Amino acid sequence: MHQYLKYPFLDTKIKILHEENHFIECLFTPLEKNFSLVFANLLRRVLYSYTIGHSITAIKIQGIHSEFESIPGVVEDTVDILSNLKNLTFKIEKPIQECILRIQQKGAKKVRGEDIICPEGVSVLSKEVDICTMNDSANVEASLLLQSGTGYYFNNIQNLEKGYMPLDTSFSPIEHVSYRVQTYSHYEELAFYLKTNGSIRAKEALSHAFEFLGARYTSLYKQSNDKT
Repeated sequence: MHQYLKYPFLDTKIKILHEENHFIECLFTPLEKNFSLVFANLLRRVLYSYTIGHSITAIKIQGIHSEFESIPGVVEDTVDILSNLKNLTFKIEKPIQECILRIQQKGAKKVRGEDIICPEGVSVLSKEVDICTMNDSANVEASLLLQSGTGYYFNNIQNLEKGYMPLDTSFSPIEHVSYRVQTYSHYEELAFYLKTNGSIRAKEALSHAFEFLGARYTSLYKQSNDKT
């Protein structure tokens, strides 16, 4: 009778070295030799490209029809204001596809993230981010389209309501990913560090990445079996 050698899979564990709301440092150990870098790069790519985030994708400002027009009574150019909006970070309590936020301000004032009017279940985390500077004669009324998505988004919204100006934006809530591989005689260890913008817990983002990888490759495996 033929005897088959068993592949020496290692029983890998995840050890949490340090954790807070927006970042986590963990250790994957032990891992097979020459496997750690491939695994770390794949996990990093999934985190950046497929973690769901929330960002403003379009804005409508009363009296303004394009980003090249100036807003009466506002110091900054409209293009600069649109750029400032990309720095805002939002937290969503329940999954949504999109919603409308509003800015309604009069008189001399520095408008910040904290001045945005949000629907129930939506909040601005970056309350201190400057949006624009208004003088005494200014009257700003704006509607902001907030959407959920992944990766980088180009301003090519289809069927956008008249008056809205689309924005390029990055949905990804991942701010930083780094890793370090330590090689031993028969195995490797992978130290992995992840930081988010606070809209999602780092541990939750890591969990979603594992779920994505599991679902993705399980589906591909089933498809290949169906064809055979």
